Amino acid sequence: MNNYYGIDLERKREALLKCKAARPLVEGLIKKADAALEKVYSHLTMSEYMLYYETGDRKTFEKRYYERRDDCVSISAALWLTNDEKYIRPLIDVICVICDEYTWCLPPHADMEHNPSLEGIASRIDLANGETAKVLTEIAVINGDKLPPYVNERISYEVRRRIIAGLRNKCGWERSTSNWASVCACCSAVALLHFGTEDEIAALMPKLYKAIDNFLLGYEDDGCCKEGMIYWSYGFGHFLYFAWLVYTYSGGERNYFINEKVKSIAMFPQKMRMGKTKVYCVSDSRQDYYADVKNLSFLRQIYGNDILYPQLELGAHQDNIFSVTELLWFDTDYIADERTYDTSYFENSQLYIKRMKNYSFAAKGGTNGVPHNHNDVGSFMIVDSNDDIPIADVGRGEYRKETFDPELRYTLFVNGSQGHCVPIVNGEYQMAGPEYRALNVKAGNDFFSLDIEGAYKAGLIKKIRRGFELYDNSIVMTDVFDHAADTHSICERLVSWDRPQIYDGYVMLGKTKVVFEKDRYMVEVGSESYDSRMGIDGVITAHYIDFKPYECLPKSFSIKIILE
Repeated sequence: MNNYYGIDLERKREALLKCKAARPLVEGLIKKADAALEKVYSHLTMSEYMLYYETGDRKTFEKRYYERRDDCVSISAALWLTNDEKYIRPLIDVICVICDEYTWCLPPHADMEHNPSLEGIASRIDLANGETAKVLTEIAVINGDKLPPYVNERISYEVRRRIIAGLRNKCGWERSTSNWASVCACCSAVALLHFGTEDEIAALMPKLYKAIDNFLLGYEDDGCCKEGMIYWSYGFGHFLYFAWLVYTYSGGERNYFINEKVKSIAMFPQKMRMGKTKVYCVSDSRQDYYADVKNLSFLRQIYGNDILYPQLELGAHQDNIFSVTELLWFDTDYIADERTYDTSYFENSQLYIKRMKNYSFAAKGGTNGVPHNHNDVGSFMIVDSNDDIPIADVGRGEYRKETFDPELRYTLFVNGSQGHCVPIVNGEYQMAGPEYRALNVKAGNDFFSLDIEGAYKAGLIKKIRRGFELYDNSIVMTDVFDHAADTHSICERLVSWDRPQIYDGYVMLGKTKVVFEKDRYMVEVGSESYDSRMGIDGVITAHYIDFKPYECLPKSFSIKIILE
C-alpha cells in the first residue's frame, strides 16, 4: 500500500524504541493496549445514539464510541512498535466492530430530526466519521502487511463508502473557516489518497484544497486562533497533517509551509502560554497548556528554533482520537526550551498576554462573534508564580445540545459574560455577535486599555473605558464610565476558582489580594458548579465576586491586585 507520510517507518520505529524522551509515550501506549486485549465491545444502541435528541446528552454514547477507537489505535500502535503477534487478533476484532457500526457520524451532526436517507447518514462526513476513517487508513498503512487480506479489504470498503462516496455529496464544511474545514479535509484526504483511484483523486481533491484555503482564512494574519488553544491543536494539527500529506503526494510541488501566515499560526501556542503550565483559555478552550508534541515536533523540523518547546509532559494530544502521527512526528531529540518573559499582542484579534517572573496576565478585546465564542470582551486572567489562577477565565464546559443552541448558549455560565470578569450593567450581560468590537485599544509593555461598551445593548451605557497598569508585583484595573440616560446600576464582577475570603477593604483569592474602595463598594460572592470535563468527576465550582456601589452610578471603579 502507498505511504504518503514521507517517513521510513522501520527507521522511525527503531529510533522511538531507543529514545529516552519517547519512553513514556511508548510504554503508555503498550500498557493501554495490553489493558484492552480482553475487552469485548457491545453493540452501540440506537437508544444511546438518540439520547442527544431526547435529553441533550452526548457523553453516554460518545464515551463508548471513543473508547473502542482509542483501544483500536493503542493496539495498532503496540503491534507496530513491538511486532508482537498477541495484538493481531484483538486488533482485527476491534477493527471489525468499528466497521460494523451503522454510521460513524456523531449524533449532534447526524441531523436525525430530518430523517436522512440510509446512504446519507452512513456517508455524512463529520469530524468523527473523518477521524475514524483516518485511523483505519493509518492502520492499513503501518500494519496492513500483518493483517489478513479480508481485514484490509474491509477497511478499504468501509472507508470508500463512508468517505469517498460522501465527498461526492455537498459538504457544508468545505465552506467553513473553522476547525471543521481542516479536520474533515485532512481526514478525507488521508482516505482519498490511499484508497481512491486516480480519477477520484483528480475529481475530489480540489474540494479539499478549497476547504483548506477557507480554513486559513479563519486565522488573522497575526496567527491568532480565535477558537483558542484546543482548537489550534485540533484544527491546525489536522492542517499540518493535510499539508504534509499533499506535499509528499505532489513531490513538493504543493507547499503550504512557505506561507508566512502559516508560520505565524505555528507560533500561536508560545504566544498564548501563561506561567509554567497554563494558557490563556479564550473561547471553548481550557487553561492547561496543550499544543501536541506531534505538532510542535513537526513544526520545529520546518521552522527550526523559532518554534519553542514546552516541557514534554505538557504536550498531550488533543485530537478526539489518537493518531499515528503522535509517533511518526515525535522529535527523538526533544529538549524543552527555557521559559520566555515577554509580551504578545495579536492586533487583529486584540488579545494581549504579558509574561513576567512573578505572574502572567492576559486580557482581550475583539468581538463576541468568533467561532466557539464566549461573551467576554474586556475580560482578563492572571496566573501567579505558583501556577495558580486567582483571576480566571473559566474556559469551556461540557458540550451538550444547548451549548450550540444560539437561544440557550449564553444562558450557560461558562459561555455568557456572567462567567467572565466584566461589568454587569442594569443587571444585563454582554450580547453575542460580531458587530460589537472593542474600540480605542492600546497595548504596551506595561499597559492595556480599551473601550468595551459596544458589547452591551445599545443605550445601556455611553462608555466603559477599561484600563490595566502592570507592575512587577501588582496590577491596577480601572473602569471609567460615561452613563446614559437609561443607566441605573453597575456591578463589577471577578471570577475565580479560589473561594473568596472577604476582609475589610480587600478580598483574598488564594494568596492574591484584591484591594478595593471599601467606602464606595460592597462585596457579594456566589458560586456556580458546572461540568467542565477537567475535574476527576468533571464537575468543578467557580466563584464570582461582585462589587456593588453604595452610590447608584459611580463614575469609576478601581482595584489593585497584589501578587505574592
